[in-house]
Amino acid sequence: MFIAQPPLYKAKHGKSERYLKDEHALEAYLMERAVENRRVRLANGLMVEGARLIKLLERMVGFGRLLKLAERRGAPEPLVLLLLRGEVRTSEAFSDKERLLEVIRPLREQGADVALEKDEEHGVFDIVLLPGATATPGRCGWGGVRLLPGVPRPVFGLRGPARSRAPAAHGARRRRHRVSTREALVQHFLREGRRGLAIQRYKAWAR
Repeated sequence: MFIAQPPLYKAKHGKSERYLKDEHALEAYLMERAVENRRVRLANGLMVEGARLIKLLERMVGFGRLLKLAERRGAPEPLVLLLLRGEVRTSEAFSDKERLLEVIRPLREQGADVALEKDEEHGVFDIVLLPGATATPGRCGWGGVRLLPGVPRPVFGLRGPARSRAPAAHGARRRRHRVSTREALVQHFLREGRRGLAIQRYKAWAR
């Protein structure tokens, strides 16, 4: 009898080979390679490098997965991010109509059709993003946000650009890369981590 195992990856660089049990392990390895001798300056001026940078990137990746989970449950990412920035996380916050109206004001100013719907049974409001040209429709209430843990501000959205700096060869200028979103920063480091690697994906079978 054979039992299918999760996909495995083999990352090869020259004569060096490394086996990784799943996609999460692969991403962690790529970021570990990419951050070596690199540092990131966030929009607030904070410089992050080394182990702190790896931890920040891992949190960003994990938070991105939670956002996708929220979207699968019907809560569009723009709404979830607005609620997190507004520190709207509790059932009490979702019962405060004026506060919620202030939170969704940026989307309305961008032309999105956003409304509040009262859940009479629970005494809270749901935020409903209606179909339109500016956003994907959906709704978000307390149930959609409480699955997201407390997240440091640099994780859920970069407020302005971040710069990644790489070391330079002797006599050359240091390379810089500028990004403006969380996802762009993560993807930049994953691409850098793949440089010089041959990655093979395959399925293993256990008897």
